[in-house]
Amino acid sequence: MKVGITGASGLIGSNLKVALISSGIEVIGIPRRALYSTDSFKAYVTELDGIINLAGANIGKRWTSSYMKEIYNSRVETTRNLVNAIREVSKRPKFFISASAVGIYAKEGIHDEDSKQFSKGFLGMVCIDWEKALSGLDELGVRRVVMRQGVVLARGGGFLSPFNLPLFKLVFPVFGKNANFPWIHIVDLVEVYKRAIFDDGMTGVYNLVTPQMITLWELLSKIADKKGALLKVPVPEWILRFILRRQAEMIFDTPKVVPKRLMELGFEFKYPDIDTAIEDLIGG
Repeated sequence: MKVGITGASGLIGSNLKVALISSGIEVIGIPRRALYSTDSFKAYVTELDGIINLAGANIGKRWTSSYMKEIYNSRVETTRNLVNAIREVSKRPKFFISASAVGIYAKEGIHDEDSKQFSKGFLGMVCIDWEKALSGLDELGVRRVVMRQGVVLARGGGFLSPFNLPLFKLVFPVFGKNANFPWIHIVDLVEVYKRAIFDDGMTGVYNLVTPQMITLWELLSKIADKKGALLKVPVPEWILRFILRRQAEMIFDTPKVVPKRLMELGFEFKYPDIDTAIEDLIGG
């Protein structure tokens, strides 16, 4: 089997690539330059049995007007190009697995995959259009799987990486008492993607989060304790909202999410709670 991955050099892509190769799958990294042209991508698509779409600019960088356009286009425009390329070739991949995010959901309520309460913020708009760009795959006979991911916790990158600074051994900031923190360990996320490749019954939307619901405050407090920080310093929400402006939505407007469809599949999380995840990723 030959699988193409966009965003193969990112945190998720690099971990997934290793896992797939060890499973005997040939992995083709699709370069970024091919994603902005339908014709460029057509050279890849006819050789692939499946596509995993992980491309997208880092949302953790400062949200200037120009960078917000990059966040949007690196997900929505590129996905449209991929689907258009598939439409224009005669030999099509069997499946198309695409990342999305739980940021699609409104902050209020508890959301499974059937929820239609969507966020009206920037990230919600990006996710809605990102998923709409995939809609043409069904009519093309390509199995479509959408992974609405929570925050991915992993060693050496992503959310946890800033907390490795030596300063945080002394003073550790904690905030987000009212901020939901839907999350998943990288190992569990990779296993879901692997299952989606081989399980033809997996179609449509899946929430990639653990069943455990926690707040950002709880997570940061546990990380500070595990790192043995000398002092935990509460940071008021208004200060961060003032500093981050619109970007604060990615911290404070997060939803409560349950992985209903994964649980219906009988998926067993290796790291179902934050304590086992922190022990694995940070140790002590």
